[in-house]
Amino acid sequence: MKYGVFGGSFNPPHNEHKNICETAKKELGLDKIILLPCGNAPHKTNLVPFEKRCEMLSILFGKDIIIDDIENRIDGLTNSARILPMLKDKYGDIVFIIGGDSMIAMDRWIEPIKVMTTCPVAVVSREEKSKALIDAVNKYRGLGSDITILDYVGSECSSTMIRTYFELALTPPMIPNELSEYIKQNKLYSTYSDMLEKVSKRLPEKRLAHTKEVVLMAIRLNFQIGLPYEKVFISALLHDIAKYSDKKEIIYDNMLFKEPVAHAFVGAELAQDEFGIEDKEILNAIRYHTTGRANMSTLEKLIYLSDYIEETRNFDQVAEIRALSLKNFNDGFIQAVTKQMKFLEGKENISPLTGECYNYYTKTTQSN
Repeated sequence: MKYGVFGGSFNPPHNEHKNICETAKKELGLDKIILLPCGNAPHKTNLVPFEKRCEMLSILFGKDIIIDDIENRIDGLTNSARILPMLKDKYGDIVFIIGGDSMIAMDRWIEPIKVMTTCPVAVVSREEKSKALIDAVNKYRGLGSDITILDYVGSECSSTMIRTYFELALTPPMIPNELSEYIKQNKLYSTYSDMLEKVSKRLPEKRLAHTKEVVLMAIRLNFQIGLPYEKVFISALLHDIAKYSDKKEIIYDNMLFKEPVAHAFVGAELAQDEFGIEDKEILNAIRYHTTGRANMSTLEKLIYLSDYIEETRNFDQVAEIRALSLKNFNDGFIQAVTKQMKFLEGKENISPLTGECYNYYTKTTQSN
């Protein structure tokens, strides 16, 4: 028997996991796929219970796979260098299936040479074979690795995005209905359900839909910059909570702000007073998401940009700015600031902060 070993957090598993395994089985002539949910891995946090992830794998894959629970049974931290020799002793002829991003980052794994030489390795990339991928493959082949790059090119599908859909009480498109129902029934990925309920009571349906799209965009953009998930999610979810507040003007930092920007400053107050948010970075991301300002934090820039380019926005050139932002966060941010300033030129009561933001990011070298 020839086995393919495919590991991951599977938090939750999704269609692309299944596509990868089915393709590897066909291209490599494998008899069985062994799924290896991670246990006490040093780089994984906020996982739902191991048993739940195994149940989700069974729902997604059906019965024609093996779910090995070794990482849940052994003591101590788990990693591929430790686990693969155990699996080789247990199953014999195994192939380790990894993604192209993992191959490129292999030097940062624990004992990477041991990982890459314990058994043959099959690589699945999410893009056509890049120079970085080929360089990594050639390096480890030179160190004795037996590596195959599969013909299959995977599609973008993220467990983080799926979790975000569920946190927003949305149904993600990346998993089957049966698995989606299991997650809902077991109340998985509902950390922010109470906060979402409070936000939902403050916003009409259309504005709530916009807010959810801002959260989704912020999480997508954050793949480039790696801010803490909680900060990004909360900042985006609360950014418009005062949009329909009766308070239409506010003095902050000795400046008077009126609508259409006052809601951002009022929102920061509400986030602190009614939602218990004390994190100054989150509060400032809410506060400056409309005006911007000079020398913004990365989180402030992220919420500003996400609000500007979320998927339901349809103003002229938004598609181009959105595509640029998803490729290069800083370039997209500068384009958004520039576009917004052009839109506001000639209008009354432009916030001085907006002008300062524009000058700082387009007329200095400090945009990065």
